[in-house]
Amino acid sequence: MSLNDDLQRADKYLRGLEDETVKEIIKAYNEALKQVKAELTAMYQRFGEGVTHIDMAKFGRLQKLEREISAILISATGKNARTLMRSLVEIYDESLLYTGFAVERETQMKLAYTRVNQNVVIAAIQNPVSGLTLAHTLRKNRQEIISRIQREITQGLILGEGYKKMSKRITEAFNGDAVKAVRVVSTEAHRVAMHARLDGIKHAASKGVQMVKVWDASLDSKTRPAHQKLDGKKIPIDADFESSAGGKGPAPGSMRKAADDVNCRCSIRTEIQGYEAHIRRARNEQTGRTEVIPYTTYEEWKKNRIS
Repeated sequence: MSLNDDLQRADKYLRGLEDETVKEIIKAYNEALKQVKAELTAMYQRFGEGVTHIDMAKFGRLQKLEREISAILISATGKNARTLMRSLVEIYDESLLYTGFAVERETQMKLAYTRVNQNVVIAAIQNPVSGLTLAHTLRKNRQEIISRIQREITQGLILGEGYKKMSKRITEAFNGDAVKAVRVVSTEAHRVAMHARLDGIKHAASKGVQMVKVWDASLDSKTRPAHQKLDGKKIPIDADFESSAGGKGPAPGSMRKAADDVNCRCSIRTEIQGYEAHIRRARNEQTGRTEVIPYTTYEEWKKNRIS
């Protein structure tokens, strides 16, 4: 088994960790939505289907409802933030150790890989890439969903909507925010995994292993054109990749440009002199399954596989 294949197997495992995180976060959203709907049910049961904004504005009723719903959302988003942080720490650790295992097996050298201090990992996770740290992004998203739910309730009351229409409004708002949350999980999990891999590659280089880093695009039709062009690009360990989409950075997910980083699925591998890649994994466009194929560039794969 080659170094490249080891790293692609690691990518599959890390995506599994990401998927588990997404499941937990969606579960928390569903629980919060259920609680918010219970608050709305109580409102309509007390004041009737014809309740208006004027009715709720009396005696601070609307403000009380907003506080209760805000508390539900703060609890849910806080839980999701903790879930995400815990997952990212695990993803960093596993990505680093998988990289170490792969390089050691290829070179037959003991390179003394160990788990990194958790504070160092958290600092790497919080490192701003596209202008905001992860903490700032999560706080911004939390305030946006709270504000949107408040607006939807107010608008629904002004229009005199009953529970059914109001419930639909709230569900759509939650679903929209859940999509945004999943995008954050995907983007950040990928960034952290690649950051850890790069740290692992740098560690091996510091021990005397002569290597370059290589951009590995996902071999499927969803890969953005700029990253198709980067596939197979080899550069020194400390150099930056440059994308035609405008990004520049040390690895996929850390290109410092949303057009390159958001939902990126590309990977980074290392190539040691004399250990060039001979195989890679690709998505079969007809079956949807991943298969092992002889090493080929994205452009060659596209020419042969996509009509």
